[in-house]
Amino acid sequence: MITNDIYEKISETHENELIENNEITEETSEYSKISEIAENVNQIIEQIQVFSHFEQRNRELHTELQKHQSGLKKEFITPILKKVIREYDRVTQQFEYYGKKVDYESQNEFFTELLNEFKIVALCLLDLLEDYDVTSFDAKAGDDYSQTEHKIINIIDTEDETLNKKIANCLSCGFRDIETGRLLRQAEVNIYKFLN
Repeated sequence: MITNDIYEKISETHENELIENNEITEETSEYSKISEIAENVNQIIEQIQVFSHFEQRNRELHTELQKHQSGLKKEFITPILKKVIREYDRVTQQFEYYGKKVDYESQNEFFTELLNEFKIVALCLLDLLEDYDVTSFDAKAGDDYSQTEHKIINIIDTEDETLNKKIANCLSCGFRDIETGRLLRQAEVNIYKFLN
């Protein structure tokens, strides 16, 4: 440490002077004060270093604790989010069912409002999922089938070789964690299979 080196040099020089002069002067008194100050500064620097070390370790532990809490939160919230996803499916299925059941021209005002309510509830559930960093994704007709992201519900035979292992249609969207990319649910799809 620089302060230590200076302190030792001053000590050596002063001791040599005392030995040579063999007398105590005002300079000796000044030297004692300087030595005391240097020693105090040295102690303060050591204490600051110890404090800095503890402060750094405290920051590291705080970061580890936050990661741990985040993991626990995900662990507890994931089953609830999966229930929200199931409710979203039920609402969208009902919306599609009633929307196809009667053509729109013959629907009365009440029925139209009811359908709109289904749509609003579905959007609210999607917003709720987004609040917890979960997003939906669709599979489009003609996209390549991905074993990781898609769950096959039906296989549709085709004589068009270019459609082999392509998505015919998406029955329900998939969901993934925005932060980690981890899937909560695969998108459910029908795919084409080429007939040889």
